Amino acid sequence: DSDAPWSPQTLLRRARRLDPEGWSRALRNHGLLGQYHQIVPALREGISIGIQPPIRTYIAAHHLSATSNAAEVERIIAKELELGRYSGPHEIDEVRRIVGPHFQTSPLGLRPKPNGKFRPIQDFSHDPKPNRDTPDTSINAQLHPDEWPTTWNSFRDMCAAILRHPRTAQAFVRDVVSAFRQIPMHPSQWAGTVVEWNGAFYVDLFLAFGLGPACGVYGLFADAFADIVRAEGLATTAHWVDDNVFIRVLQRDLPRVNIKRKLLLKTITGGPQRRGGRLFWTSTDGVEHTEDYAQPLKSQPGAEDGYNCSLADIDRISAQLGWPWEPEKDSPWSTTFKYAGIVYNIATREVALPESKREKYLATIAETREQAAAQGGRHQLPVIEKLHGQCQWARNVYTEGKWHLAGLQAFIKTASQDRKLRHQWRHGGKKLADDIDRWERTFRCQDNTWRSFDPATPVDIDCYCGGSTSFGVGLSIQGRERAYPLRDDAVGITDIKTVEALALELAVRTAIELGYSDRPLLVHTDNTAVLGAFKKGRMAAAGPDEVLRRVAVHETRARLTIHLRWVDTKSQRADPPSRGLISSNLPRLPIPSMDAELGQWFRPSW
Repeated sequence: DSDAPWSPQTLLRRARRLDPEGWSRALRNHGLLGQYHQIVPALREGISIGIQPPIRTYIAAHHLSATSNAAEVERIIAKELELGRYSGPHEIDEVRRIVGPHFQTSPLGLRPKPNGKFRPIQDFSHDPKPNRDTPDTSINAQLHPDEWPTTWNSFRDMCAAILRHPRTAQAFVRDVVSAFRQIPMHPSQWAGTVVEWNGAFYVDLFLAFGLGPACGVYGLFADAFADIVRAEGLATTAHWVDDNVFIRVLQRDLPRVNIKRKLLLKTITGGPQRRGGRLFWTSTDGVEHTEDYAQPLKSQPGAEDGYNCSLADIDRISAQLGWPWEPEKDSPWSTTFKYAGIVYNIATREVALPESKREKYLATIAETREQAAAQGGRHQLPVIEKLHGQCQWARNVYTEGKWHLAGLQAFIKTASQDRKLRHQWRHGGKKLADDIDRWERTFRCQDNTWRSFDPATPVDIDCYCGGSTSFGVGLSIQGRERAYPLRDDAVGITDIKTVEALALELAVRTAIELGYSDRPLLVHTDNTAVLGAFKKGRMAAAGPDEVLRRVAVHETRARLTIHLRWVDTKSQRADPPSRGLISSNLPRLPIPSMDAELGQWFRPSW
C-alpha cells in the first residue's frame, strides 16, 4: 500500500522539499528534460547511487568523536527525525521490514563546523575485516564517484567570470539549506544507510555526507538549477557545493555582456566533457569552462535599481522548484562578495583572504606547533594534510606561497606511503619547519592583502637570460648585455638548472636596478625546466629550487609579476654572452646589488 506509514512514497513525501512537478515544468519549458532525465524520477522515487543489498547484517562501532559527544549525536538524530529525513527509532525487525533482510551500518563521527556546530559524518569508507559474520566491503568501496560528474566553479573560473562582466556588476551569494540532505535516496539504497545509536535503528532516507558520490549526485541538481537560471536569462551563476553566486549587470550593459557570451559560445568545441568527477566545456584555445554560454542575460520582471534582475527573481525560480535557501546566510547585492573562502572585488578585480579564514589557518598552525611540542618536534599526517590544504587555497591570494609548500608536500608523501602508519608521529625536517614559519608570518600580516587577478599584458622589455655550465650567465635587455662568468671551481660541474635559475635571478634583479616595479614583466628563457618550475612553485633539485625561491622574494618586494616565455636557442639573445661572447659594440647592463648567496657564484662580470 503506497499510503502505509512505512511505504517508501509516504516516507519520502513527508520530508521532501524539492518539488518534482515544479522541476518537471521548468526542465520541460526550457528544453532541459532530456539532459536532466534523472531528476524528476529521483525526486518522486529517490535516487539510486549504486549501493548493493548487503548479504549479511553488520552493525559498526562508532568513532570517538561521536561517542564522546553523545548529546550532540542525539540532538542531530532528533533534528533528522523532526525533519522526516530519518525514519525511526526502529527495532531490528522493523528495519528489516523496511529495507530488506540484511542491512549494514557505518560508524558515526562528528566534524566541527566554523560556526561551532557539528556536521554528522557516516564513515561509509569503514572497511570491516572480512569474515563469515561481516560484509566484505565498505559501502563506498561499491560506489563510483566519477560516474557522477558535475561542474565546479573554481577560483580560476570565478575570476574569469568576473572579468567577463563590467566593473559595475553586482553579486548576490546564497547558501542552500543542508544541500546533500535535499536529495531523496531510492528505497533500494536504504539497506546501506541505516544508522544505529544506543541499540536503536534509524533509516536515513536522504543523501548523506560521507557517501563517495555525494558531491556529484548533489551536483546533478545544482547544475540543473544553474541551467534553469541561465535559461531564464536571470544572471551569470556559479556554484561550489552549497555556495551559489548570482551576478547581475546594469540594463545598459546587457548588449555588451551578451555580445561577449555570443563570441564565447562560438569558441566552444562540442558538448560537455568529463575528467574524473568534473564536467566542463573546452574552447578552441584549450581553456575549460563551466558553461557553454548558449543563453543570453535578459531583463527580468523584478528588475530594480537599473540592474537586469533582483532577489525577487531568484526567489521566483527557487519557489517553483522548492529550492531551499538559508536566508541568514544571504549576502546581498554588492561589488564585493565572499565565495568559497575568498573575497572578490568586481570593481577593482582583486581578491583577498577573509579574516575568518586567516584566523582559522593560524589556529591550524598553532595546533601543529602544540602537537609537535608535546611529541618532541614530531608531527602527525592528518594535521599536516589539513594545513597543506589551507595553504594551497590561500595561495590564490598569496601567490608567492607556491614556493612554501614543498616541505609540507614531502612530509605528506612520506607519511602516506603506508596507510597503517598514517597516524605515526614523525619528524618533518627543516623544509617543513621553514614552510610552517613562512605561512605563519604570512597569515599574521595585518595589511589585509588584496591581489589583482586582472591579467594585464606583461611589459616586454626585450629581456633574455641564459646560462651555460662551461662559462656562466648571460643577459640581454633592450640591446644591452652583460656576462657573468662562474667561479673557476664551479665551471663544468654546476647543474645547468642551477645556472639557468641564477640567470633568471640576475635578470629580475637587473630589471629592478633599471627601475621596473609595480607591473608584469616578460622574461625570455630557453630552459623548460626553470620555466615549468617557476610556474608551479618548486624544483625537485634543492640547488635551483633555492635560487628560484629568492627570485620569488625579489618579485614580491618589487611588486612585479614575472611571466616567463620559452624561446628557442637560435633566437636566444642571451646565448652568446652566456658563453662569454660579448658584442663589443653593445652597451653594458648595470650590475645589480648582490648579496653573498648570489655573488658567491661569480667572478667579476663584464
